[in-house]
Amino acid sequence: MAQNLFFALITPIIGNKKVIFPIPSDCRRSVLFIKKLSEEGKFKAVIDRKYSLKEIAEAYRYVEKGQKTGNVVITLEYNNKT
Repeated sequence: MAQNLFFALITPIIGNKKVIFPIPSDCRRSVLFIKKLSEEGKFKAVIDRKYSLKEIAEAYRYVEKGQKTGNVVITLEYNNKT
């Protein structure tokens, strides 16, 4: 994230371009829209890889390489002893 902010600061200087950070104005409406698309089968999240919580350092290294093609999911395992 920090490197993205750095690039945003220097891009106007070296690239003669603007950097715009979109800020969602209505998050609830956006989430409901994505939910609707998902329920209709028109939206599917792209999952690149899954890692367990024990492998979180490895997952971070993979994401840091910048070559992922989708989301990286961290799975939580728990024992439900009821």
